[in-house]
Amino acid sequence: MPATATAAKVETLDIPVGLVDPSPFQHRKRFDEEKLRELGQSIKKGEQHQAVKVRRVGDRFELVFGERRLRACKLVKVRTIRAVVVDMTDEEVAAAQAEENLKREDITPIETARALKSYADASGKTQKAIGGRFGMKQPTVANYLRLLELPEVFQDAIDDGALTVSQAKEVAKWKDRPVVLAEIEKELKHAKNQSGDGWKGHIFRAVGRVSRPMEKSSSGRQFPVTRAQRKELDCGTVTTWLGDTEVAFNVELWDKLHAAHMEKVEAEAVEAGDVIAADGSGAAAEKTDEQKAKEQAERVAKRVAAYRLRWHQRKAIAAVDEMKPEHATRLLLYWCGQSGAGTADRWQTLATRLGVRERSAENVLVALGKTTPKKLVDVTRDLFREWLAGDLERSNSATPEVVLAVCEWFKVRIEEQWENEAEFLELLPVAELLKLASDWGIEMVAGGEGEPEKRLSAHGKSGLVYGLSQYEAPHVPSVLLHP
Repeated sequence: MPATATAAKVETLDIPVGLVDPSPFQHRKRFDEEKLRELGQSIKKGEQHQAVKVRRVGDRFELVFGERRLRACKLVKVRTIRAVVVDMTDEEVAAAQAEENLKREDITPIETARALKSYADASGKTQKAIGGRFGMKQPTVANYLRLLELPEVFQDAIDDGALTVSQAKEVAKWKDRPVVLAEIEKELKHAKNQSGDGWKGHIFRAVGRVSRPMEKSSSGRQFPVTRAQRKELDCGTVTTWLGDTEVAFNVELWDKLHAAHMEKVEAEAVEAGDVIAADGSGAAAEKTDEQKAKEQAERVAKRVAAYRLRWHQRKAIAAVDEMKPEHATRLLLYWCGQSGAGTADRWQTLATRLGVRERSAENVLVALGKTTPKKLVDVTRDLFREWLAGDLERSNSATPEVVLAVCEWFKVRIEEQWENEAEFLELLPVAELLKLASDWGIEMVAGGEGEPEKRLSAHGKSGLVYGLSQYEAPHVPSVLLHP
């Protein structure tokens, strides 16, 4: 807590710069050093400048007003500074400094937040009262204060203009999950040129890297969960352009439950397939090992094919997110020209996004030529994300052929860009996993001895999947290239 100023008669003094401490209520952190140096040289030459204001704290002084002048004096080593000594309480100083800083045209959102926070701490007043004091609504005050709950890297991004306040509000929703914030930080480079929905898409991908889907589907959760397991899975909700999606943040438990379920399904499938239709006599005949192996290979091939499509789907969305402006118009025309449900409405949708009143195809084409590159990119990203990210079996979503065509357009190739991940490894039976380990030059050992790059110790399929997922694949598995 800042010290409370002792009573002192208002007076003007020349005070040694070394006796003046910075104000604990100062919210401004960024200063132009070159301009400070010019100001300091002016003061050093004895040119007239307004005296700073200070208050006594013990045998020293605490700055109230004049942060730039004090910094300038320290920078050029001026020994004394002209100061007016005033008697002010903490609340008075916090309010006065907040009012002065909030009038600045160049004040940043984070500096605004710090000004409000210091006044709140000094006065103990409610957000509504603070808003009334500084001409703001209570939700505005709350939104500013919430920015200070973000890690410093995001606060710096806001001050640098790389992250807008509205984008930061989406980030702030994850302030209690450091692992998610760490992933969102990797997406910061994309924030500057993103619309609201576009930025939500980057957050969705960041969340996806540290969570697992809870929606029950062929590409999501397939195992049943009890109420106790759901609680232990640490579930949360992430908002996308398609709505809210539930995810689990206890990735280790999710993977364990998923692996156990897949092993059970595999075992039941094998058991159910042991007996096949008999000959005309009606006598049952057991399937041969060759038939069993063929059926298992077919099941694996179907899973791998579905995974390949999901992989291309993710890559297509990422490629559109990072596309250059010159690609936007051609992609929009491609989108409008696709056949299927909703084709007739696409030109209308594009006209609405571009602000075209006369919604004919001809007018839309004219508008495309007049629209700024940034807006074209934003519109393209938003439309393609919704189109590409849906269930590919739905009539209003892109077809698998479209997904592959977009990947081809952006030169996305699985044989060059695939990276090892547990989602793929879980598709393979134990025999294929062991074969893959051998193919990658990983030696199976009974214990955990040896070089970790070359040796693997695991028990059961879930152990194999986890163990193999820790290695960087030297090359893409053949089963993935030719499912």
